[in-house]
Amino acid sequence: MVDDDAFMRATLNHWCFGADDSGDIRRPHNIRAVWAEVRRRCAAAGVPGAMLVTADGAIDTSMVPAAQELVNASLHFTEIVAALGMLAPGGALVWKGFTLFEHTSLCTLHLVGCLFESVSVCKPCTSKVRRGFDGS
Repeated sequence: MVDDDAFMRATLNHWCFGADDSGDIRRPHNIRAVWAEVRRRCAAAGVPGAMLVTADGAIDTSMVPAAQELVNASLHFTEIVAALGMLAPGGALVWKGFTLFEHTSLCTLHLVGCLFESVSVCKPCTSKVRRGFDGS
C-alpha cells in the first residue's frame, strides 16, 4: 500500500510501523514500539500525550463480507489498546468500526464507554447502506 499512497510516500519519515516494521498492531511488540515512539515525540513537543488518535484499520473480508465484524474484532480491540497508550488525559479517540451486531464489538464499545467521558456512535450519510440479515 505504501507504494500506491502518495500521502504516505511524501510523509514516510513521520510514520511508525512498529518494532518489526509490519504495522501490525495485533502484535504486542509493535504496540509497545508505537507507544515508545509517541512518548518520545510528545516529550519532544512538551505535551503529555496525543490529544487525538484515529483508528481506521481493517482486514480484507471481500471474500466473506458477512464475517467482516468478526474477522476484524481482534484488530479493532488492539486499536483501542494502542490508542489508550498514546492518549493524553482528556484526549479523544475516533474509531471506525463496521457494525455492532457481534458481542466482540459490543464489549469493545462498552470498554470505551467505561474509559471515556462520552461516546458517540454514528453512521455517516456517505456510508454504505447496511442490509438486513436476510439480504433485504
